[in-house]
Amino acid sequence: MTNQHQSFPSPGPPLGIFTIEIAAPTARTIAARRGIGGYGESSSEWRPFPQQKLSMAEYARQVVERWKYKAEVSEIKTVDDPRTRRPGIILIDPWFVADETGRFTLEAAVRDLPRWVLPLLILGQPGDTRTLELADNVRDIFHAARALRTESSRRGARGASSLESFFSIIGKLVAEAERLYIRDRKERLSSPSSDRTSPGRHPQPDVSAADPLGEAPDA
Repeated sequence: MTNQHQSFPSPGPPLGIFTIEIAAPTARTIAARRGIGGYGESSSEWRPFPQQKLSMAEYARQVVERWKYKAEVSEIKTVDDPRTRRPGIILIDPWFVADETGRFTLEAAVRDLPRWVLPLLILGQPGDTRTLELADNVRDIFHAARALRTESSRRGARGASSLESFFSIIGKLVAEAERLYIRDRKERLSSPSSDRTSPGRHPQPDVSAADPLGEAPDA
């Protein structure tokens, strides 16, 4: 895995906050009861690949921090105003949608998902028929939410079926999320002030040029 990291930027002072959300079952869920390993008491402990020493959340955090971001790891969540979201990725285990609770949670979380929050589907059992069916269900949820609008988001939705493929794509997703987030904030700054609070639009935060990556408090 060391070689996968060599092209990443050197660590340094965080430029901003990057979110890592985990959509994975826990040891008490249907996946664990079916005899699938790799689950802990919380989603952040998820380890889908037998050879991995750290959780997916920790691997992702290390990659994000190499991009000079401060990583915030949490379970998948729903945000009232999606446009206030930081750049980020959502790591998804297909078995998260094996029950209605997980499916409804994912549907709510990706509704109006901004372009700068990208999915990464993790296929811990790529040869298992049920896992592949659930992966298709996850993609259907993202398609229904129109959340696969970029090539990077579509690549993330195709999934990673090994640690090697995970490391080969996650850096690209971080870079793309950063690029899309910065572009959106520049567009908001350049738009007329009257458009920021016009009916039918979300109020836009006041962002200074010294704060291009979202250091202002969340709305």
